[in-house]
Order: sequence, then C-alpha cells, then structure tokens
Amino acid sequence: MSMPNEMERRQQIIDTALQLASKRSWHAVAMHDISNEIKLPLVQIKPLFRSKDAIAEAIFDRADDAMLALNDNPTFQQQNSQQRLLTAIITWFEALPNNKAVLKAIMAYKFEPGHIHLQAHGVTRVSRTVQWFIDIANIRQQGLKRICIEISVTASYLLSFAHFIHDKSPGHERTRHRLAKMLARIVDADTRQI
Repeated sequence: MSMPNEMERRQQIIDTALQLASKRSWHAVAMHDISNEIKLPLVQIKPLFRSKDAIAEAIFDRADDAMLALNDNPTFQQQNSQQRLLTAIITWFEALPNNKAVLKAIMAYKFEPGHIHLQAHGVTRVSRTVQWFIDIANIRQQGLKRICIEISVTASYLLSFAHFIHDKSPGHERTRHRLAKMLARIVDADTRQI
C-alpha cells in the first residue's frame, strides 16, 4: 500500500476534522484529536495545516473548487450571466459540509470576539470568492458599474449564506428562490443582462 500524497493527506485531515466535529462539535475538536484519529504526528500535520482554522479555510476552499469546476461544464457555459451567478453560488453552498450544525459552529468560532484576526481574514476570503463568482459568471462590466455589481453580489451571497445555513427545504429551494430574487435585482433593466 502506497503512502498518501500531500493532497490526499490534506483531504484525510479535513474529512477527519469534520467527522469528529459531527460527533462532538467543532469547538471540541483539537488538532491532537485529528492526529490521534489518523495516526499522524502533529509535526507532520503542521506543514499541511498550521491551525484548526486553516482546516476550516480548506473546507471553504473545497467549495471554491466545486464552484470553479462549473467552468468545464458545457451546460453551465450556455447559461446567461445571471443564471451562471445563481448556479455558481448555489454550487458553492452545496459543496459545504452537509452537517449544518458543524458549519454553524465553524462560523460561530470565527465570529467570537477574540478572533478579530479570523474576521479580518474572512473579509478577504469573501472578497476573493465573490471575485470568482463574478469571473465564472462572465460578468465584464468595469468602473463604477463593476463596483456596484461587486457590492450587490457580495450582499446577495452573504444574505443567502445566512439563510442557507438554516434552510431545511428540499434541495435548498428556499435559499435558491431567495438568491434568485436578489440576483434579479442586480440585472440591468435595459439589457436584461448583468
């Protein structure tokens, strides 16, 4: 049996953290718990993940990757910008852990008063993800119109995310409907295109 490569090892660590968090809670999982579970010394985990928050960030990176993979989908390529934006954001949401209690705990951890550094990093993460949404949706406006679109997409994404983590509707239909309504407001009335 061959040794796992770095990418496989990273995925194993993420999956183990999520499994442990499902049994206990995100707050109760420590790096040494992950180490013990997968029989990998902390000194070998540290180069892959310097902290538990780095694992949380990798969970969001997975969502980024799932969303960006849409670009290779011919059906996605045929959608207009508004449809692409909706599909991209919903795909991002659905790539997150199925256990929403864990997801809520990760977000609560990031918003604890002593975690200002995580909140500052969260701002750049949101900005980067929104830039990917806009790019994959093939939105090409520039200048003031682009700035307005970025602000509107960011607001729609964050409001929908807050709704998503509490949404129990089949296929997240409530989130999808709410997001579609918000994105429709971003559409330029003249061209009916974003």
